[in-house]
Amino acid sequence: MRSVEISEISHLSQLIDELERVDGKVLLLRDGQPAAILVSMKAGPGKRIGVAKGAFELPDIDKNDDDMPGIW
Repeated sequence: MRSVEISEISHLSQLIDELERVDGKVLLLRDGQPAAILVSMKAGPGKRIGVAKGAFELPDIDKNDDDMPGIW
């Protein structure tokens, strides 16, 4: 990922053009510290749905179960 100091960005449109060409990300720095990430819409945020599928199991809870008084 390329890093760019915010104060050095003179033409945002050129930076965006570059992002679109490479489907990438640019880390924006303020005084050398990470401030934001500029991401091409083509690159997107990545796949998130179903990331934890199968990683854990939820118990089958019945709200009317007499063995669990006072919980509900």
